[in-house]
Amino acid sequence: MASRTNGKSANIVKSNNNGSNNKNGTSNLGTTSSSDDKKKEEAKLSACILSAYDLPFRDPPSYVRITVNDQKPGKTGPPAQRHKDRNSFKFPRETVTVHANQLQDLYQSKALIQVVYAQKGEILSAEYDLSQLLIHETVWLILQLEGSDHLDDVVSPTLRLQMTLSGPYRPEIGMVVRSLEQW
Repeated sequence: MASRTNGKSANIVKSNNNGSNNKNGTSNLGTTSSSDDKKKEEAKLSACILSAYDLPFRDPPSYVRITVNDQKPGKTGPPAQRHKDRNSFKFPRETVTVHANQLQDLYQSKALIQVVYAQKGEILSAEYDLSQLLIHETVWLILQLEGSDHLDDVVSPTLRLQMTLSGPYRPEIGMVVRSLEQW
């Protein structure tokens, strides 16, 4: 299912969190531990940086940093590959996570996504309003980057990423969701 929000296109992909396989290949469906319950209680923004296109420099960026409010920022490592003809880079499939005490703290905020060139002292950035995300749904985004004097007027750099906002629902919403899941 595709949607269009504020000029940015996004594909919404439902995550399947039905269970995982353990070492011997059997499923852990229906079994939960206190650590699983603790993880479900934590509000977090998870992002997987896929690629950066049409960057102003031929050198690879140092990392991508994601900041929400005064939370500890999450960051990636350097990109894994470079496109041979363009200033475009592919990042390894690693998840960057920003944690918060409550889901509403994240939901009512904006995420600042920055592509950092530490050697050059340059930062390209984009903001994304997290209230556009659906809770527990993975969204593919293409964000336009701004902030460098070296940007070309014809082609603006973009960052492709997946974002998921997750955490516990409010008690009254959680009760309705649980009853629907059991039905």
